[in-house]
Amino acid sequence: MPTIPQEIDQSTQSLVDNTTIVEAFAQGAATEFIPVRGGTLRPLLYWQGTFQSKVEQLAQPYIDQLVAANQVADSKVQAASESASDADQSAQAAAASAASVDFPARLAEINERATRLARSLAVLGDHGQSMHIDFVRKAFALGDFDGLNRTLSFAELFPDYARLSPATYWDANGVMRTAGINEPRFNHDPVTGAARGYLGEGRAENKALHSEQFDNPVWAKFNCIIVPSSEIAPNGELTAYKLVESLDSSNQFHYARQLFPVPDNTQVAYSIHAKAAERSWAYFEVLGKAGEFVLGGVWVDLLTGNVTGGGGSVTTQQLANGWWRILMTVNLGAGTSTTPWVGIQAAQDLNVRNYIGDGTSGIHIWGAQFEEGTQHTSYIKTLDMPVTRAADNLGRMLDSEYNQHGGTWVVDVSSNGPSGLNQNILTVHDGSGENRQRAYINPAQTSVTVYGVAEGAVMNSGNLSISAPNSLRVAMSMADDNFGLCVNGGEVLTDTDYNVPLSDRVTFGAGWSNQDLLFGHIRSIIYIPRPRFGAVLQEITA
Repeated sequence: MPTIPQEIDQSTQSLVDNTTIVEAFAQGAATEFIPVRGGTLRPLLYWQGTFQSKVEQLAQPYIDQLVAANQVADSKVQAASESASDADQSAQAAAASAASVDFPARLAEINERATRLARSLAVLGDHGQSMHIDFVRKAFALGDFDGLNRTLSFAELFPDYARLSPATYWDANGVMRTAGINEPRFNHDPVTGAARGYLGEGRAENKALHSEQFDNPVWAKFNCIIVPSSEIAPNGELTAYKLVESLDSSNQFHYARQLFPVPDNTQVAYSIHAKAAERSWAYFEVLGKAGEFVLGGVWVDLLTGNVTGGGGSVTTQQLANGWWRILMTVNLGAGTSTTPWVGIQAAQDLNVRNYIGDGTSGIHIWGAQFEEGTQHTSYIKTLDMPVTRAADNLGRMLDSEYNQHGGTWVVDVSSNGPSGLNQNILTVHDGSGENRQRAYINPAQTSVTVYGVAEGAVMNSGNLSISAPNSLRVAMSMADDNFGLCVNGGEVLTDTDYNVPLSDRVTFGAGWSNQDLLFGHIRSIIYIPRPRFGAVLQEITA
């Protein structure tokens, strides 16, 4: 029969070996009974206190293991719960996103794109093209050597389009609108509402201060007052003013003017918007740096837009609702005797500008612009400082639609007038200038000129005469050992000593470094991934 110490040792060993008892101890109060002498059972609690430290020592590894296992289990449960929550949130977001999509409207948009493309193809033709850009109908499509295979939006076709300032244009209702930064302008005829295509311009600055606030002191007034007009301005807002003649007792001139300090021999393009009120004639004159009028005797009929005088340096642009934009170009000459100024006068009739005012009659005026150079550009609003409009930058990286060994570009373009510089139609290039082929309108606007460079060596240079730059359809075809240029279905310029410049991008309305920008409109662009020459070029540009 074992002794009590022996029995305790055996019971202790039983405790160690019996994981059920250890787990019970680890989890809470023990309820297990241990056999002792005489077959009697003693509860673990009876001797637990005596051997507490021994039991804790023996049970601790099991306790640690259980605690660790519980922690792992808890973390997995938590992770599963979080994953389930995330999945639920994702499902809710997906459901909300799906619910927010107007599927009929989206389908209509896709159908409209396809319809616009079909209409555009009917007008411009197919010719096996892989790029189709119609800015008039806003139809854009790409493809590969097998033809067009997908329609795109403007942003998808030209993801890098940029213009780092707002800019104005005309909408289909003849209202001047402002496009935001990096927003393209699709311009319209302000009278007929006809779409004119994409409007691109170089950088320009309006030096006329407070271009709409003619009541500001920067505009000097003589025998007149400036009051807010009740007429809606060309921008669709009540921002126009009225030049009201004074109540006179003798003949007077009634005009407002602004001074423009500029260097000697500065060529300027000045414009202002005007509309007939009680007086339907306006008179213009420009004082040069030598103290003499460099432009004078210019009469404008605000009912018809007819110009009398000015020697062809003054023109008018008809706008909606009776408004006209009067445009003047002049050299201010040299001298130190005075600061040049430009004025606008109300006139009683043709050749009658010195008269007795009645104190109520006048003309409506809005939007003055003073630009250095010969080019009139889209209107730029100013306050107390000159404001600059940034240049447009239109181009794209070429992909599977482009054939490095030869193809044909066809561009329908118009220039708004001479800028004193070349105006690029398109440039295919590699971004460095070492490989490029461009077509451009020369400064005199008498020809379309081409210039090509391959690996830094000049490949071609030539030109075709044009009668007017306001409606040009230009085709430029490139192939190894052959080059062709045709404008408006006329003569075809060829060059058989030619290599196609290795290019990966194209820029429209600018050179390879965004220089010599077009001031005008691009109506359409197509690219055929195969060269075309001779009568075919004449046919597709006629």
